[in-house]
Formats: sequence, C-alpha cells, structure tokens
Amino acid sequence: ENYRQFSRAQTAYLRGSGAYVPLLQALARLLDDLSPNTIGYSELMSRYSIIIAKQLGLKNDEIRDVAIAAYLSHIGTIALSSALFQKEGQYTEAEFELMKLHAEVSALIVSLATGNERAASYIRHHHERMDGHGYPAGLKGVEIPVGSRIIAVVQTFLAKVNGRNYREPLSFNQTLQMLRSSSGQQMDSEIVEAFLDWYADKRSGRIDSVRSLGACSDMCCVPESICRSCPAFGRTDANCWETEGVLCTAHGKTCDSCFVKTEFVSRKSL
Repeated sequence: ENYRQFSRAQTAYLRGSGAYVPLLQALARLLDDLSPNTIGYSELMSRYSIIIAKQLGLKNDEIRDVAIAAYLSHIGTIALSSALFQKEGQYTEAEFELMKLHAEVSALIVSLATGNERAASYIRHHHERMDGHGYPAGLKGVEIPVGSRIIAVVQTFLAKVNGRNYREPLSFNQTLQMLRSSSGQQMDSEIVEAFLDWYADKRSGRIDSVRSLGACSDMCCVPESICRSCPAFGRTDANCWETEGVLCTAHGKTCDSCFVKTEFVSRKSL
C-alpha cells in the first residue's frame, strides 16, 4: 500500500517513459546476488526469453515487454523474508503459499513503477499451466498471455539445469527430456519446441568443437566482479572445468554438474 501511494505521487512521465526499468533491473540483480544459486538469474531469464520470442516471430514491442517481464519476474521476492527466500530444503504448504505471492507482487511493482500493463500481465501469470492447474488465476491454454508462457518455459529450464538449495541440478540432457515430457500439459508445446530447436541449431554447428558453447561467465551470466578473480576467466585455450582453482562455488556451481560442462558432454556423445 505504501508503494502504491508512492507511485501515485509520481509524474505521468516517469510512469510511462520506462525511466524506472533500469532501476528495477538493478534491484533484481541485487536480489539475485543474495544467494550464489541465483547469481545471473534475471539476466539469463531475459536473454532466453528474447531468444524464444524472436523464434516465435513476435513483434518488436512484444519482444521488448517479454524481455522486461522476464528480467523482473522475481522482483517481488523483495517482499518476502530473507529466511523464506533463502531457505534450504522444501517449503511447507504455508511457506509455499507465501512464495506464490511473488508473482502478484512483482506484477504490481512493474505496473505501478512503469505503467507497462502488458509486461505486468506477463509476470502475473507466468506460473499458470496449460492444463489450468497453475496460479494465480487458473488460466488454461491460450488464455495465458504468450509472454507468460515463454517465461514459464525459461524458468523451468533454469530451475532444472541450475538446481535449487535443496536439489542438485539435472544434466543438460535430463533437462531437455523433462521439458519434452512437460510439453502440452504444464508448458506450451510450441514454445518448448521453439526453445529446443534454437538449442539444437546452436549445438549442431559445434558438434566437432572441443570447447563449450560459450565462456562460463557468459553462459551463466556471472558478474565480472566474480569472474575476474577466476583463473578460467578470459581463457581461450581450455574449458573452464579443465582449469585449476576455478570459482564455481561463488556462483552456486560445481564443474561436474554445471550445464556448461554437461552440455559439452552431451554434445560429444552425439
């Protein structure tokens, strides 16, 4: 309510010009940095969402709003207690109900601070499911905004490939298989296929390569403030997992389970 009153006091220019977006993005990055497991999360969400939106042929203004919504989709966690947000282990039923509020709060912040109702809608409904068993509104199929359906696919991919405080990451192959198995019921099958097709194209050109798809710092969107102290940063003669003394744990990773390596291992087996 305090935030609502604050927003109403702002000028129409500030509400509609997008002037608040960089500030909100900086806040999202700050929240990401509170835990090693979420470092780079908002940037990854936005990058992958832009890729899918372009694959689907969305208009430029829609792609822009998908990018904003994906980046700010978890900014509402600022309203949660740090103990809940950073809890190790699974949530109780009551805790899960509190966590579910982050979508509504994130949407409210974006709506009031930027006036971008479409981006806010994408955020509000990114936990809906194609079968209607999601939240907060129980929307089904195409009732769910396309931006929300894109964000849902990216969020699921990152949740599985990066793991959680209480769950080890899945390998790259296992994550792709999980996306396929959830396609149509939980997630939009067209969007899942667009994402998988993009990755397949990206990988097909690197089948014979002895290097990862990209630098660890880029593929995980780790800030340079962390990476510049890592001996693998900037190296082009070896993969990050082939370098002694890497700082994977600083951004919640271990080499053996990081998707930078598991994608490479999967590609070499093709």
